Amino acid sequence: MPLIPKTMKFKKKDKVINILTGKECIIVGTKESPYKPKNNLLGQKEIKPEDGYEYLIMTKISGNDNEVNYSGLTSIMENELNKTINNDY
Repeated sequence: MPLIPKTMKFKKKDKVINILTGKECIIVGTKESPYKPKNNLLGQKEIKPEDGYEYLIMTKISGNDNEVNYSGLTSIMENELNKTINNDY
């Protein structure tokens, strides 16, 4: 019997809460759609979540009405994330 692929609950640019830290984050990549950084010191053209993980997130470090800043890349599982109320892009 073939395995039925699991559909991803979140997509790139979704704003989420990391349940483990309680911090707001943004999805920047998935195992199906890797993150493509504009600048990468290691020369990587795309970055996928680590093996066994489903999403790649960046954590919100500051923000106001005009600009929001995110930092760090973390591989994380879907069950460790909650969708935020406001997901406007």
